Amino acid sequence: MTWPWPRGADPLGWGPRTRALLAGALLFWSAFAVFVAIHTYLSMLSHGHSLVRLILYQWVSCLFWALSTPAIAALAGRFPLVPWRGRSVLVHAAAGAAFASAFAAWSITMNVLLQPYDVRSPTDLASGFVATFSAHFPLEVLVYAGIVGAVHALAFHERSRERALRAAELERALSEAKHEALAAQLHPHFLFNTLHTVSSLIRAQQHAAAIRTLAGLSDLLRYALDASRSPEAELREELEVARRYLAIQELRFGDRLSVRIDAEAETLPARVPRLLLQPLVENAVRHGATRGDAPAWLTLEARRVNGSLRIGIANSANGVPPAEGEGRGIGLAGTRARLEQLYGDAFRLDIRRLPDRFELALDLPWRTRAEGPHE
Repeated sequence: MTWPWPRGADPLGWGPRTRALLAGALLFWSAFAVFVAIHTYLSMLSHGHSLVRLILYQWVSCLFWALSTPAIAALAGRFPLVPWRGRSVLVHAAAGAAFASAFAAWSITMNVLLQPYDVRSPTDLASGFVATFSAHFPLEVLVYAGIVGAVHALAFHERSRERALRAAELERALSEAKHEALAAQLHPHFLFNTLHTVSSLIRAQQHAAAIRTLAGLSDLLRYALDASRSPEAELREELEVARRYLAIQELRFGDRLSVRIDAEAETLPARVPRLLLQPLVENAVRHGATRGDAPAWLTLEARRVNGSLRIGIANSANGVPPAEGEGRGIGLAGTRARLEQLYGDAFRLDIRRLPDRFELALDLPWRTRAEGPHE
């Protein structure tokens, strides 16, 4: 079927849409029939008509339009008025006249059979049809036009809703594609820096440490490759990845690097982006332990604060002047872009460079598997 019905439409196919259309039409015309019957009864109260017969007559009469609605909808789908077509106008003009004439025949037949107006009801079908046709034909043509207009309005509404749903799906798919692209950018960056650590240990003749580092690297690599399957993970998983990465760095720097991780137990089930912490602690190590020969330190904390997950990372600066572009590397830039894709404006990432330290504070919406998106 062509416009106006969206795809999946089924007027006269007796599918869910046709049944819903028929049910709506029956409800509307039944209510209209009761209203007209009560109005007629009250306006002719002195005549002593039967309210029950008036309601029955009006309901049976309106039943014609209720049962005709799916057929009119199918005709409107076959010959839409938008865009405007002369052929469709002629078809609906002829159909309007035919339905109006059929209604006149139906109405007078019910009038003769039910006698809703007692002695004032017509008894002759032929003369009654002529009287009903001449009196009500223009009105019934307008009723037909109203049904066609309602069908078009309903079709416009459904198509608009479909377009909105498709636009939302497209936006979500685009967001996921951008997120995956940003994550893919982080993976080789992470692997390159970790392999550089392994090569440094080998050059330093620390073979046992290099072997342990390669074992840890295999675990990190497995996690990095699995990260494409889901955009989020529990904080406990991310902390474990951060611990393994920092263990590799502690092997590399020995006593020069001191690490402390402090995460409240209630924060462990919180949902965070996969591979969130590793590039952040890597950035902290790069700007702390790798600059200068003085001992360096790094802290990683996680707290629940006012319905948000707060992650804090700090590292020593050792009085080394800030490097050009500090805080704008691939790790931080990629992390910020991924957070924007996942949370929009619902996160906060602050970076501060103090004389003796470099601080990063990240607030994320509190999410857990059990509680859903928002508590």
